[in-house]
Amino acid sequence: MKNKFTPNILFTLIVTIFCVFIGIKTFSEYKNLSHIETKIHYEDSVILKQFMESFRKTYIDIFLENHISINDHTLQFLPAVTLFQISQEFEKITGSDVTVNTVSDRPRNPKNMVDVTENEALQYFKSHPQATEYSKQVTIDSNSFFFYASPVYITENCLKCHGPREDVLPFIAEKYSTAFDYKQDELRGIISIKTKYGSIKDDLINLFFIKTTFFTLLGSILFLTIIFYLIRRVRRSDERYTLALENTVSNKTKELREQVNLLQEYSKLLDASAIVSKGDLEGKITYVNEKMCVASGYSEKELLGQPHSILRHPDMEASTFQEMWDTILHKSIWQGLVKNRKKDGSAHWAQTTICPIVDDNGEILEFIASRNDVTELVQKRLELQTLLTTDTLTELPNRYQMLQDLAGVERASVILIDILDFADINDFFGIEKGDMVLAEFARRIQRECEDKPFQLYRLQGDQVALLLKSDYQVSELETIVEYLAESITHFPFYVQDDEIAVHVTCGIAWNLKNSLLEADIALKQAKRKRRVYVINKESSDAKHELEKNHSCVINIKNALQDERVTSFYQPIINAGTGKIEKYECLVRIIEEDGKVISPCFFLDTAKKARIYNKIIMAVIDSACKTFVHSSYDFSLNLSTEDIMDSIVVDYLKTKLRETSLADRAILEILETEGFKNYDQVDTFIKEMKEMGCRIAIDDFGTGHSNYERLLNLQVDYLKIDGSLVKKITTDDVSFTIVQTIVAVAKKLKIKTVAEFIFDEQTAKLATSLGVNYLQGYYFSKPLAKIKK
Repeated sequence: MKNKFTPNILFTLIVTIFCVFIGIKTFSEYKNLSHIETKIHYEDSVILKQFMESFRKTYIDIFLENHISINDHTLQFLPAVTLFQISQEFEKITGSDVTVNTVSDRPRNPKNMVDVTENEALQYFKSHPQATEYSKQVTIDSNSFFFYASPVYITENCLKCHGPREDVLPFIAEKYSTAFDYKQDELRGIISIKTKYGSIKDDLINLFFIKTTFFTLLGSILFLTIIFYLIRRVRRSDERYTLALENTVSNKTKELREQVNLLQEYSKLLDASAIVSKGDLEGKITYVNEKMCVASGYSEKELLGQPHSILRHPDMEASTFQEMWDTILHKSIWQGLVKNRKKDGSAHWAQTTICPIVDDNGEILEFIASRNDVTELVQKRLELQTLLTTDTLTELPNRYQMLQDLAGVERASVILIDILDFADINDFFGIEKGDMVLAEFARRIQRECEDKPFQLYRLQGDQVALLLKSDYQVSELETIVEYLAESITHFPFYVQDDEIAVHVTCGIAWNLKNSLLEADIALKQAKRKRRVYVINKESSDAKHELEKNHSCVINIKNALQDERVTSFYQPIINAGTGKIEKYECLVRIIEEDGKVISPCFFLDTAKKARIYNKIIMAVIDSACKTFVHSSYDFSLNLSTEDIMDSIVVDYLKTKLRETSLADRAILEILETEGFKNYDQVDTFIKEMKEMGCRIAIDDFGTGHSNYERLLNLQVDYLKIDGSLVKKITTDDVSFTIVQTIVAVAKKLKIKTVAEFIFDEQTAKLATSLGVNYLQGYYFSKPLAKIKK
């Protein structure tokens, strides 16, 4: 029997099967051309996305690890700017076949605003927060594109430029007005990649017909060859794209390296100008510069490996260091004034900044600290603080110290002792001998009370106060006061060759609230009644005193209603030119008969009657009406009470906006009030400076002066208290205090104003000390109208 499967048949069968296979395969491949092209575009898009993400992260890490500051020069190296430039360059290279960009619905650059398709992707990621990619075929201007998108989320590092505007880097906050207030892990935008359909598909179709027409028998080989060719062509295209990107990245990297080199030079400058150290996570010292060794007295070998606590001074509270560790372990920068101990045990003060250094994963690697030695400044501040809480004549604690001691004490007993008609002693014997009497007067009282639980203070002028630290019966207090008055009255004061008789009047507050006020009221009552002393045992006496001011309150209200509360203007002279530069607005009440009433006669009453804010608003209104028609600067006095009053602050802001006078307004804050509610005062100052106002501290140099706060408050002027200025020609201590205030102000670039200039000698001496502006009756009393 003849075999049916001859070679020809077998060959034909094989050929037929092969042809059928080739046909089926060819048809299948043809059907999958679009799918192949889409898959190629998808894989290319994924690679481009990964490249952009790596590029973006690398550049951000370089900025953070090298602490590169953001400015106009370095801004162009940030990924947010560089990626847009690369995208434009990439689009040119590909002939618009491929576009790559990072876009957002809240961009800083309008060119990075999402289009319709990109917005659909953005909304998709917002509604599908777990999604990592989005793709679809889109048609734009009759061109078909493969669109691929990947989400970009806000990281902790991104918040340095995109967080709340008040928290971001100052340069970014000033340069941009959009793309702030993001939170960590919030969707920032997307990476958008669009690849044009057609070029790859056309090539596939052409090759398909060549293969099926001329090379059917060699289909499999040619098919593989064509596939290989296509893959190679795509890869070569990718290589061209990658090469272009690499060139761009290389150029940018070169520029960034130059910046890194520059930062290294900055690091040398830091080492040369500041005290620098590094520490590990346990607080052990890992690096110190030469200045650290000089400042501490230790050698580098002695410091390395030691805990930073080796430098801790025992005076520093543990809570300060607890707060410091809490801050830096939360990856934030800590700043503060630290008292350190040298190797020899002596102390030195350093303004310290500690910054955590983190790795790519956000984990803390180490800490770096930069310090500036401010020992001299702190010592000067402490010396001044001592001067400002101690009376220079008697060396007793002053009024400010007494108020500090009374703070928090609900009830107390206070004795005020005043020399009767002391002004006559000054006029007859002279101020110098009057001061000798005061010094001896204080010594006698101190000597008589040295074995008693009393604290003696000199308040002002010829007045001293005794604060009782133990409970006394009223009869015991009366016995003590009578004895003191008797010992002073019956033993004359001998000053040089003069015998001076001194008589006293006393006011006593026994176990009362507001004891100093009650004692002052008792003292005034004793003077009116011409008695040696009066004792207040109940607060009703103070209430009775307030009732007497009722008529004064009515007069103030009538003056406000009739618009008779106005401003007088005292010129402020430029010490260098001798010309008027500005005016201080001083409140006055004009009586119906034309008499001008000074504020000392009504301000305290107005405050107690709670109509003080209406007076301040009247002054603001009067000043704005006056200076809107002039070119002079003007100053307004504000108390802490005014700053706490939102009605007054809102009225001030409104009037300054309406009249456009904010850049000529100087707000004088009364320093004698001690800056209660310091945080609110600080906020007020910042808000007013943003409007263009300048800030002055009034009555600086008495009572509450605080140089540490002065370093924090951004003030423009210090008005030196008149009680110091008027004595600089006769009193060495006053001269030294004023000289020190001027020196510190110059160091802090703050201008100074000397008040109470009453003669030419005082004006010349104040000018020679470097005071910038002068004010007082020597130049002019307050005027009803400003000079033209």
